Amino acid sequence: MDDIPRTKHEACLDASYAAQLHLLHRCIYRRVRTLLALVTVAAGTAAVTSALQQVPGGVTAAAILVALCGTLDVVCNFTEKAVKHELLRKEYVDLLARLDAMNLADFDAIRLGIQGRSDNLITSLSLVAFNDNVRSNGHEDWVRPENRMERFMRAVA
Repeated sequence: MDDIPRTKHEACLDASYAAQLHLLHRCIYRRVRTLLALVTVAAGTAAVTSALQQVPGGVTAAAILVALCGTLDVVCNFTEKAVKHELLRKEYVDLLARLDAMNLADFDAIRLGIQGRSDNLITSLSLVAFNDNVRSNGHEDWVRPENRMERFMRAVA
């Protein structure tokens, strides 16, 4: 059986999928970081603390919430992750712009190099990115059904 040669269209789909996947990651990490910042600031303000003094344990709960959100932000470093995914997305977009001038072997070598720097990907964003990619490239018939978690991640991203 002969192997069917890879086409530039397939290479384009691979790179645009990766760019979409990193875009979704960037959006998720930015939104989580924004949510943590809002909760930390809101729970730590004097107005909220004054209102929580009327609730038994309210001030303690707010203090724990501020500490927890601050710790999550520092430990998980969502801002750095968002920046990293934005840089990877830009590399894929730049690579796509050069596709016509490159041969497939060189294109795939560069694509695999970029892919090798992609770590800690959120699995439930993979199918979301796939579906977005095939829709935007005119392959609506390739769209696969998303499960509940994937639909949730789509809504968050």
